[in-house]
Amino acid sequence: MADVMFENPLGIGASFLFKRHVKVRKGTVTTIDSVKLRMDQTGIGLSVMLDSGDFTTQFPDYRKGDAFELFLATRAMEEVYIYNKFVHHFVFLPDHPEPNALEVTKFRSNDSHNLAPFEFLTAKVEKSPARNTLEIGIDARALYGFDGAAEMKGRIAFRVYRHKENPLHFPHDFDRGRIETNPAVWALLEYTPS
Repeated sequence: MADVMFENPLGIGASFLFKRHVKVRKGTVTTIDSVKLRMDQTGIGLSVMLDSGDFTTQFPDYRKGDAFELFLATRAMEEVYIYNKFVHHFVFLPDHPEPNALEVTKFRSNDSHNLAPFEFLTAKVEKSPARNTLEIGIDARALYGFDGAAEMKGRIAFRVYRHKENPLHFPHDFDRGRIETNPAVWALLEYTPS
């Protein structure tokens, strides 16, 4: 499975730099603080490092509790400013009863796909005294336009909600806006199987 680690994606620590262009090549890893992304022909996996302790999740108003939102486009879409069939919006709820992972994409046109059944999505928490890790899995069948055996240029963004705290964003220039409204400005994601 190809690995990439985002370079300090949430601006935690001394550095507030982030990559706007993420390249994934099977077998390569770059430095990261908080989120690890894995891709192959079976789908996409993420490991999200979170503070230790208990989680507070709320559904359907997941933004009021602990949650991880992933925005993924399986095409780069340089000029597309609305959701189309290649855009996916997922929500993962740590320590929430199943279904704790869902696709919530809201299309603004007829160019759409069926929402992924929750059976194609997984979210499990590995707890330790130092930190918790949210392990996320997205089956390739849940991703319209994704072919893990072929090169892909897409887009990625995510947001981490923490109970009673401000959300964290990647790319961070969305901390004052709505990341879900403009897929064309998400970070570029390149995947190369090898």
